[in-house]
Amino acid sequence: MEASHRKFIKQEDSVKKGEYLPGDQEEFIRKRTKAIPGDAWPYFFRSLAMCLQAGIHIERAFELIADDEGGVNDVLSLRAMQIARSLNQGESFRDSLRHLQSLKPFHVEMLVIGQKSGQLPGVLDRLADYEEESYATELHVRSSLTYPLIMVLFILILTVGIPIYFKDSIMAGLEFFLQTSPFFMKVVFAVAYFFHYKFLFAAALFFLFTWKPVWKPVVDLFSSEENRVARRKWWYLIPYVRRISQGLACERFAMALAMQLNVGCHILPSVKLAFRATTDPVFTEAASQVDEQLRAGRELHEALALVELFPNFFISMVKVGEETAELPKMLSRTYRILKDERELVIKTALDLLQPLVLLFLGCVVAFVAALLLLPMTQLIRTL
Repeated sequence: MEASHRKFIKQEDSVKKGEYLPGDQEEFIRKRTKAIPGDAWPYFFRSLAMCLQAGIHIERAFELIADDEGGVNDVLSLRAMQIARSLNQGESFRDSLRHLQSLKPFHVEMLVIGQKSGQLPGVLDRLADYEEESYATELHVRSSLTYPLIMVLFILILTVGIPIYFKDSIMAGLEFFLQTSPFFMKVVFAVAYFFHYKFLFAAALFFLFTWKPVWKPVVDLFSSEENRVARRKWWYLIPYVRRISQGLACERFAMALAMQLNVGCHILPSVKLAFRATTDPVFTEAASQVDEQLRAGRELHEALALVELFPNFFISMVKVGEETAELPKMLSRTYRILKDERELVIKTALDLLQPLVLLFLGCVVAFVAALLLLPMTQLIRTL
């Protein structure tokens, strides 16, 4: 057992017993609760895949990753050692993954699929590629949203500050000429007054709703399976959101099912696991219906068409794959098509975002300017 492994066990046992290790316990607890950054996952998945491809046992592979100083993220290194210890204690692979608290449900399902199908190294390589692409997309989205968000914040500050600065002079002029302020101006002044003088009240509300005993019951209520399905169905009523969510779920379904069929897994359990890999509650709910149709003797494309969640081209690709006995190949091709389409949709949305933000800011500025000029027109008329 490596020295770092022994140190980890000593630290974890001391934390459980309430004992203090000088200089170690605080750092240990910080690492155990700290979130794992997105750029650490590709290296983690690829390193684990290389170890398994070299014939190293999975428990030892996690230990090697944990001992790799300067490679994997230090928090992820600690979690890898926790997984190694859980596996050595006889826990199942799925249960041991609970230590990776930042691991997405999609990752968990894909790793379980890889273990059950005997293709865990291939799944890890695919997840590494997937995470690299996802992280690059995330960085692109962040960079594209930075400028619009700064502009929106700047305009909102001006919208709140300008009415407060000119309020006294405008109201004094209106009172002098016995004029009443317009309704919309009263609304703007009231909002500006609230943000200017009621900041402490707003801060109190913020801390109230971010206090765990207050929001945790609400989160638990909305995180139930029934509410998750209901919320997702409501989201599906928005065409653009439906397109992106369904496309992502279909993409994951195609990738998970293709990887299982490539190694000769049976269609029934493979479809169930593929539905779970989507992590979409609407798709997961439809898994039982598809399973019943497959057991009744229907073809896969017929069963998928009945749930009305997959696009027509997806059904057509599955049908062609079944007729030509190349279903895994067609599913892999479908996955690439869906991935390219999703990236194109995101790129198009980001390209349209900046003009829309500028249009919104122009409307806000014009509205505030009109409110400030409207009393002047009333004064001119009285004169």
